[in-house]
Amino acid sequence: MAKVLIVDDSPTIVAIFQRLFARAGHEVFTARDGRSGLDAARQQRPDLIVLDCILPDLNGVEVCRTLKGDDQTKAAKVMMLTGNTEQGVEEAGKAAGVDLFLTKYTEPAKLLEAAGRLLG
Repeated sequence: MAKVLIVDDSPTIVAIFQRLFARAGHEVFTARDGRSGLDAARQQRPDLIVLDCILPDLNGVEVCRTLKGDDQTKAAKVMMLTGNTEQGVEEAGKAAGVDLFLTKYTEPAKLLEAAGRLLG
């Protein structure tokens, strides 16, 4: 069982992903914006962070950069999800340390499979 932190401002997405990862046997924590996501990551020390790209305060790239630069959270794997298809978003995420970049429209089974690969 892994600790999974879901950081997304959509209550619907949070509920779906929370249920998905909990059913797979993971301990799940949630946050609705970048700052609370950083706080939760420091407190809970998750193994995997499922991070939205666009958040109300800090964007996902900024959150990831901060996580990867912090000794307390740098070991966490970061899976960035977005509905945004703008050019350069994936490159910015990878430069910030994102381990895997997927769209929010990825099928649940494929999302869990990708998470499993990241978690080893």
